[in-house]
Amino acid sequence: MAKYQFDPGQSEISQNREKLEIFVEQLENRLGHQARIVGILEIGSFTKGEAVPSSDSDLRIYVESPEVYFWQGWGANPKAKTKPEKESYFDAFVQVNPGLPRVTYDWDAFNNPIANELSGALSVNLEFGITDSRFVEYQFDNLATLSNGEYELLFQGQILYDPQNTLLKWHQKHYGERYESLYRFYQTRYLDQLLPEVAIHTEPDHYDKHKIEKSGQIMWVKWAVRAIRDAVASKTYQATGKFVYLKQDVLFLSEASPSAHVFYRSALQMED
Repeated sequence: MAKYQFDPGQSEISQNREKLEIFVEQLENRLGHQARIVGILEIGSFTKGEAVPSSDSDLRIYVESPEVYFWQGWGANPKAKTKPEKESYFDAFVQVNPGLPRVTYDWDAFNNPIANELSGALSVNLEFGITDSRFVEYQFDNLATLSNGEYELLFQGQILYDPQNTLLKWHQKHYGERYESLYRFYQTRYLDQLLPEVAIHTEPDHYDKHKIEKSGQIMWVKWAVRAIRDAVASKTYQATGKFVYLKQDVLFLSEASPSAHVFYRSALQMED
């Protein structure tokens, strides 16, 4: 197999099907509970055309199990978001779909060690977060009233693994739709204020060392770039029902506003 040549718009794992399938098998084994990965979405800088050679591949893993509902824990970091709103959504989902216990996979105790292990074994640089696909389906089914971040992840990501077309079906059903709940959510979260995570991470963070080792950046840089990108995407969603998120498209769009153009370029340079 040809050696991977760096491409700011294509990670190695997105180009190497063999490594992707090994990753799927290994992660299913570590999750246990007869876990089955039904979809993988790449959501980081590679999908935006913003990656640099040190960038990691950020993966969103959609999982199901006949034994449990999967829940992503966020670690012991006191600065991490508690996500009470999403917790309430999950509680509502379980009430509608009772019968299975919830198992929590902590980011520090599970995700980071497994990501490091598999990155080394596969010679790729990756991180991942997990979510129960049934919970995501519930959120998509209630987009008219339930504001959440799943929509933006799906429509600003690249589908890497989708054996039963689960992610593709969500994409086809909701692409281009303008939901009032999301309009308000994006306005409040990305346009009315600076992302709270940016302010949180202006102080040294316990996760900085890990991020520097993995991708050469610190947490506030990650969130500063994301704040700008998501603000632009939110404006285009409000206007058209679609996201503009690829680097070249954002730069083209921002030519009409020189200050935004310079600001976006400056943010990208922080990752270099």
